[in-house]
Amino acid sequence: GFVYKGTGDEALGQGVLAAKVFHHRLLESDEFVSRLRAAFDVAIQLNHPAIIRVYDLCEVGNTLALTMDYGDRFSLQVRLYSGLGEGKRQLQPLTIQDSMHIACGIARALDYAHKQGIVHRDIKPANIMILKDGTVKVTDFGIARITSSSKTATGTVLGTPSYMSPEQIAGKKVDGRADIFSLGVTLYELLTGVKPFEGESIAQLLFQITQGQHPDPRKFNPAIPEALVTIIDKALAKDPDKRYQSAGEMEKELLAALNLD
Repeated sequence: GFVYKGTGDEALGQGVLAAKVFHHRLLESDEFVSRLRAAFDVAIQLNHPAIIRVYDLCEVGNTLALTMDYGDRFSLQVRLYSGLGEGKRQLQPLTIQDSMHIACGIARALDYAHKQGIVHRDIKPANIMILKDGTVKVTDFGIARITSSSKTATGTVLGTPSYMSPEQIAGKKVDGRADIFSLGVTLYELLTGVKPFEGESIAQLLFQITQGQHPDPRKFNPAIPEALVTIIDKALAKDPDKRYQSAGEMEKELLAALNLD
């Protein structure tokens, strides 16, 4: 489809908005429409400075449009991959300060969402937006589920393989700690330029996530402080009970490490 820039309803305090208009052929799929409406029902509940605000899902001719906040922004994925030659696997890591600032923003958004009973399930650089002023915003709660809903039943695997938690891969019922694992993967990648778990096939990748030990991030970036290594290790614990039990707890430790740096 297409994304248009427009003006929102001033009476509702809306400024400039973005309207994502879906191609009418997508709407021929009942499953797509069902997922789209479910995603909207989740996203509209979220109103936080670190989350892209979604306002409406409306009919436009023979298609649907999703309206949301507009801003001069780019995805973290673009920032990581821009300027890389074809076939180049190792990314240019961000500075330690920038990486921790971004991780804190994500953690803040997740802590809010988790308190609303919402798990993102697909935290990764492509779903993190950076505004021109450096503000971090999480977007695309498209595969999120209300944790109290029957839709969190076991056996459903959703997410992007490289960033998925072991319990997601196993098809178990998940909570906010799965997002914390994905945030740990993202932070590792920002600091080192590589992902903590890799494999030559999907099967090998999933095995590494569920059974393998991630390399010490200082192997790729010796400047990473010990306190930050400890935070990454805890976020990437295989057992959810050994991870941070809330994103707010992880943010506090990141801020403490940032102040020590």
